Amino acid sequence: MSSSKFNLRAWASNSPSLRALTEQYKVAETKETVKVLGLCWNVGLDELSLCSKPEPVRTPVTKREILCYTSSIFDPLGLVTPVTITTKLLLQELWQDNVSWDIELNDTYQLKWASIVADISIASQQCFPRQCIPKLDPSAATLHVFADASPKAYGAAVYIHCGNHSSLLISKSRVAPVKQHTQPRLELMAAVIAARLGSFVVNSLNHTTDTFYWSDSQIVLSGSKVRRA
Repeated sequence: MSSSKFNLRAWASNSPSLRALTEQYKVAETKETVKVLGLCWNVGLDELSLCSKPEPVRTPVTKREILCYTSSIFDPLGLVTPVTITTKLLLQELWQDNVSWDIELNDTYQLKWASIVADISIASQQCFPRQCIPKLDPSAATLHVFADASPKAYGAAVYIHCGNHSSLLISKSRVAPVKQHTQPRLELMAAVIAARLGSFVVNSLNHTTDTFYWSDSQIVLSGSKVRRA
C-alpha cells in the first residue's frame, strides 16, 4: 500500500496490544466510537449501539413527519424491535383513519407519538456487547429461536446460549395485515419468519450449531410434528 502511495490510517481494534501498535505507527483511530455495518461500536468497551439518533420531532406533528422520523432509525439487527414496531403500528393506524400527510394530528395521536419518541430516545442509549459469547467455546453454543404473534404484530428473535450466558443475535417483526387474520394464522406466519431467521443465522455462523425453535402455539407445534413425521 505504501508503494502505491495509499496512506492507511484510522485503525480501530478492541485489542490493547494492537491499539498500542497502531498508535506507535500513528495510524490509530482517535474517536472512541466508530461506525461498523450501520451500528456504532465503542472500541474501548467493545459494545454496539444504534447510530440513529433522530432529531427532535418538528411541530406540527403530521403523518409525514412521523414517517420521516421513523425512516431515520437504522436497526439492522433488530436490537430494539419492541420499540421500532410501535412506530409502524402507529403509521398503520394513521393509514386506516385516512389521515392526510400534512394535517396536524389530533391530541390522541400526539400523545401516542410523544410516548414512542421517549422510548426511542431511551433505546438509542442502550448498548449491547459485540462479543455474543465472551471467553467461551463457540462450538458449545446453541441457538434458540422464539416465534410469537399477537393480533397487532408478529415476529421472531434468535438468541445464542452457552453455559450460563445468552445474548440476542437478531430479531425481525412484521405488523399484522390490515385484513384481519385468525390468531393461528398469525402464529404460523411468525413461525415462517423464525424458520427463515434461524436458517440465516446458522449459515452466517458457518459451523454446526444445535438450533431449537420455540412457540407457544399448539397449531404451530402440531404442524411441525406432522411435517417431521
